[in-house]
Amino acid sequence: MFTPVKSKSRFASVKMGTDHNAVRSKAGFLVFALVAGLGLLNPAAASANGASIVINEVDCHGNDWVELFNRSSKSVDISDWILTDKKFSTKNLLHLYKFPAGTSLASHARLVVQQTGVGVLQLPFGISCAKGGVVRLGQPISPTSITLIDELAVPIVPAHVTYGRAVDGSDIKEFTVPTKRVKNKTALPVALGVQSKVCPKHRTCIISLRTTQTTKFQLVKKQSGVSITSTGKLTIAASQLGTKTYQIKLINTVGSRVIKFRVTSK
Repeated sequence: MFTPVKSKSRFASVKMGTDHNAVRSKAGFLVFALVAGLGLLNPAAASANGASIVINEVDCHGNDWVELFNRSSKSVDISDWILTDKKFSTKNLLHLYKFPAGTSLASHARLVVQQTGVGVLQLPFGISCAKGGVVRLGQPISPTSITLIDELAVPIVPAHVTYGRAVDGSDIKEFTVPTKRVKNKTALPVALGVQSKVCPKHRTCIISLRTTQTTKFQLVKKQSGVSITSTGKLTIAASQLGTKTYQIKLINTVGSRVIKFRVTSK
């Protein structure tokens, strides 16, 4: 099986331990042959382009799929790379997907592997929406080592949404609207426009917040003379005006997001 090894690389690496007795045995030979057949022992697949490819979005609601995204400005060859929902191990062969020879992603391109995919694009595993899981992308770097290129920890996922990067290739990961093979879109509330307002002095200030995908608004901290309705109308009494920043929680059926709204007066 694979055991961790220290690496100076920015990526985590795993290395296959050597057990000479097991290799000599018939069972050990069969495991070795299966792994070799999957391409895990193919040093020719190594490349310096791993940081370019990320797991972009995962759908776990039956007929599961995993989407990769190339966030670089160049095409990347991912021949013999692997996807798995387990740790890299010879014991989880049914949970390993190997990208066939000749597979590449153009700059800012997407590639989807699905459980009911056709031919070489058929995913052999799935993720539980009720329990969550981890999807890992690996690249062979030597006959005995695989570099972990990217991994996406999928939480418990509500109905009708996926989990991935809020924007294609970004480091922000959250619930997303299912967008297989097209631009990613967050499923959480989003604030629109400038998050600030200048209010006249000596009079009550009423501000209608502009958002999308929001069903409810709340002040994170209750304050005297300040209120907000469930539809996003922020009211500030004249006595409370000045230069202040209010934290406001935007809520929908999927989750919530806290924004900062700055109010000044003159």
